[in-house]
Amino acid sequence: GGVLGYTYGEKLDAAFESGLIKLERINKEGANFSKLIAGRVDLVIASLEIGQEFLKNNMTPEEAALLTYHQKPARISGYHLLLTKALEGNKALMDKFDEGLKKIKADGLFDKINADMKAGKYKP
Repeated sequence: GGVLGYTYGEKLDAAFESGLIKLERINKEGANFSKLIAGRVDLVIASLEIGQEFLKNNMTPEEAALLTYHQKPARISGYHLLLTKALEGNKALMDKFDEGLKKIKADGLFDKINADMKAGKYKP
């Protein structure tokens, strides 16, 4: 199961386009997990954090226990801060953000936040 309008990386998207892999896309990501539990799809492509959060908040513990995830991500991507060039001061804001990000990466806080997020300590 996948979501309309999402890209899953160049290789997977090419496999979907060629018909090598059949991907049923729908509007709402959460419905794919319900379809997976019901056996209507074989797998769901989703970010780990979003999937874990959905299961925690929308499935019973028994239903959630029926699912697992592959250790190798289907796609690795990063997050980006997007600011409009039209607003004065955004260049300075971007520079300040970059400086702060550099600091938390250097002191290990960035890695701790990511590990905590993967452990379910934050809501995506």
